Amino acid sequence: MASLARSYAGKLPIAVASGGQRVHVEGSLTATNLIGLFDAIVTLEDVGVGKPDPAVYLKAAELLGVPPDECLAFDDTEEGVDAATRAGMVTIDVRQLAALV
Repeated sequence: MASLARSYAGKLPIAVASGGQRVHVEGSLTATNLIGLFDAIVTLEDVGVGKPDPAVYLKAAELLGVPPDECLAFDDTEEGVDAATRAGMVTIDVRQLAALV
């Protein structure tokens, strides 16, 4: 997924929508040199509810200025896939992609 983010950074609006705590999310993105690729980072603290509630995805779409039904979401958990789908986004379960390679 890092290569996908690198490919689209600056070309399309991209965000992280995580159910994790901001300190951990930003720490991971910083450690992997990915943090600068994203136009928005939304975490549990921003919305007050975790996945499968769609709030993190809806907030990310709002911050990007993109309607949810025009967003493509990638997630790696049942709760996340459910959250993105409930937000009205086209959703890709990255666990299924990993099984293909």
